[in-house]
Amino acid sequence: LVWEANPKNVNISKYRVYLVEGQKRSLLAEVFSAPFKYWHRKVEKDRKYQYLVVAVGSLDREGDEASISVK
Repeated sequence: LVWEANPKNVNISKYRVYLVEGQKRSLLAEVFSAPFKYWHRKVEKDRKYQYLVVAVGSLDREGDEASISVK
């Protein structure tokens, strides 16, 4: 996954990447600096993966999430 910072966001300290499976979301990584990317290794080639990327502010509060589907 590769993304760019939203220029409207201020005081962002990191991004969290979650894997979504049904109603469960699991934290995969926290990314602290550009370039903003995360490599999910050892995935199944015939499976669809759902991710959330969330900006986290300096007070450790999460903003709106961006949803990404990959197959």
